[in-house]
Amino acid sequence: MRSTLRTIWLSIPLLLALSAKAQCPQLYDYFGLPSSAPEWYSCSGTAYSLLVATPQNVGAYSIDWGDGSPLQTGTTLQPPLSVSHAYPATVGTYTVVFTELATGCVVTGTLVMEQSTSASIQIPVGGLTQVCAPQAVEFINSSTNVSPNTVFIWNFGDGSPTETYDHTNLGQTISHTYLPGTVDCETTVELSANLVDWEPAAHQAELVAEDDVVQIFRLPFPDRLPNGLTPQFARVRVRAL
Repeated sequence: MRSTLRTIWLSIPLLLALSAKAQCPQLYDYFGLPSSAPEWYSCSGTAYSLLVATPQNVGAYSIDWGDGSPLQTGTTLQPPLSVSHAYPATVGTYTVVFTELATGCVVTGTLVMEQSTSASIQIPVGGLTQVCAPQAVEFINSSTNVSPNTVFIWNFGDGSPTETYDHTNLGQTISHTYLPGTVDCETTVELSANLVDWEPAAHQAELVAEDDVVQIFRLPFPDRLPNGLTPQFARVRVRAL
């Protein structure tokens, strides 16, 4: 009987420790879902107020907002209450640390502040606007609001593999060689500007540059065509998505 009582007595602290660990709080993430490692996003390019809330009743707590501001503390945080903190307009990543003081539970979240990139393409000054395939055509990445998290994807509209570049592609001249028979009467060159690890569809801007037109002839130039033949050409409309 003593042995049994001793076993029960020793098991109680272990169960209490496991119970306390299982009840560590979660915080609502950007999508409003409870998470033990929440992520929040802002791509407005303006100041942003982060709201920290939990679906559980939490006692005394502290929050390190990750921006060098003083540690914030509170006596309790219960639904539907929240705690807010203002971040200035910037492009950056912040690590937010929420600590429940009574249990020592720590929830670490990440705030990513971005700005939407406006994708844009230009034809270089003096660049080729009429070529006979096979021939290289040059394009300039003239996008704006580019950050270190921006990823560019070029689609040249001829069935060739897309090309992916990081933010340093801004201002660079990209050369692509069009081959005979790879384009139709009109094809579209697309430049997608996405953010690293973000949903691309939410961060696309559309700009159609109607004046940037390149003609790619799949036959020799007209003055060298046999009599009666009509020149076959593909117009490349430069379009940024």
